[in-house]
Amino acid sequence: PSSETSPGIFNTQTYSGCEPSNIIIKDFGIIEIGSNDYTRFGCLSITRTASLRLEAGGLAIINPGSKLVIEEGGLLVVEAGAILDNRGDIIVQPGGRILYKGGNWKLNGTAARLVLDGCELHIDPGVTLAFTHDGTFGHVEFTGAADHDLFLGQGSVMRITGTSSNDLILVARDWANAWNGNFGLGHLVLENGTVDLSNNGQLWLDMKLTATNCIFQDLSPMAGNSTIQPWYTTATLKECTLDKVVFKANSSRCYITHCTFGELGIGYFTKAKEF
Repeated sequence: PSSETSPGIFNTQTYSGCEPSNIIIKDFGIIEIGSNDYTRFGCLSITRTASLRLEAGGLAIINPGSKLVIEEGGLLVVEAGAILDNRGDIIVQPGGRILYKGGNWKLNGTAARLVLDGCELHIDPGVTLAFTHDGTFGHVEFTGAADHDLFLGQGSVMRITGTSSNDLILVARDWANAWNGNFGLGHLVLENGTVDLSNNGQLWLDMKLTATNCIFQDLSPMAGNSTIQPWYTTATLKECTLDKVVFKANSSRCYITHCTFGELGIGYFTKAKEF
């Protein structure tokens, strides 16, 4: 059902009942939430036992100011050959899940966000999730103190790339923590962007980490407790700046090239396996 909550703003929600509600977009089918001229805004909520599946040839567009919300028990599946054009918000709440099997996932424009709030993002083994854009990049955001948002399979990669080091590409602030749940599997690649770890934001990773031309920063008044912590893995930083963010190597091999460590930048390298 869909209802107009205020002029030009529509909310659509799937309801759970005797059978799950499954929305399947494929074979040149299109689902569009809101309008690209800022005259209409929408919200599609996928609730418990319901799913939105983008299969080969399917296209989903979330326009600026509109939302796709995956609630507890809800599921978003993106398969090879599909296009997910995110210009607004995709919000995955605690207990919600994303299964990424392939396809083109766009974070188009500065208003575009993928918000992971204590949920599960699964990337199939051997698959690379490389967020793309048509000129201006949005960002991925971790919220809440829950852990294990990322579940990368063997040989899978999550790549977040901006156009310059000033582009905001990743946010994990206010006690948020970006953890992966599959111990030792996968690879997080950050390129050409800013990572905001303000107010006790954390990157605790036991998967491989590579960052190139990135700024890691803590802008909070009481900066000093935000950290990057690779655990039992390999971390490679090239041409990066750590601004009031502490790098702690925990039994990891660390390769640092042409990086700037500002105030509070380096900590506990004695725990590194190799540096």
